[in-house]
Amino acid sequence: MTIVPFSEVREVKTMRIAVVLALALLAMPAHAASPEVEAAIKTIRAVAADPNLQKTFCALLAADEKDDPNAKAANVKQLGSKFQSAWDVVEKLDENSADGQAVAEVLDELDDKCR
Repeated sequence: MTIVPFSEVREVKTMRIAVVLALALLAMPAHAASPEVEAAIKTIRAVAADPNLQKTFCALLAADEKDDPNAKAANVKQLGSKFQSAWDVVEKLDENSADGQAVAEVLDELDDKCR
C-alpha cells in the first residue's frame, strides 16, 4: 500500500471539482432564457419548421424588418393563436436582455433559412 501525502490528495480533489464545474458550464446554453421565453422559442421553431407555414413566417420576418405593423399583424394572425401568444412574448422583450438575445439568435437562425 502506498501512502500519498495529504497535499496531493487535496490537489486531485480540487482538480476534479474544477473539471466538473467546467463541464457543467459547457453544458449550459449560451443564453439561458426564462421558461416563458423558452416556450415561445419552441413554438416559433415549430411554426418555422412547418412547410405549410414557413412562407407566412418568412413574410412575418420580412415585415418585421421593414417595420410594417399591418403586414406583421396579418401574418401573426395567419400563423394562429398559439403563435400569436408566443410572438406577444417576443415583442415585449428587451433586446439587450438575456431573453432578448436568446430570441434574437433563434430569429436570426430562422431568418437565414428564409433567404
